[in-house]
Amino acid sequence: MGAPPSPPRQAEIKIRSYMKSMSPKAVRTTGDPADMWELLRCILQQGWLPRLIDAKPDARLDIYAMMEQTNVLPPIWFIHGEQDSVVSRRRE
Repeated sequence: MGAPPSPPRQAEIKIRSYMKSMSPKAVRTTGDPADMWELLRCILQQGWLPRLIDAKPDARLDIYAMMEQTNVLPPIWFIHGEQDSVVSRRRE
């Protein structure tokens, strides 16, 4: 959406502020998705999605762990935009 990611501390504040404003069992059913983009970007950037959907850790979904366990990988084609503001081009 053409904006750089929020600094990690600001992203955490935005997520926690939104979570505090919601009742525990609230379900949002209306609204403009573009209005929620910044919050979603912060959730993805800070790795909150599994926690929010109560996902259990699954090692089968950890590509880095799987790569360390094998010497053979299937052909993989990654396409990554240069202007991606959610996932940087460098793995830190």
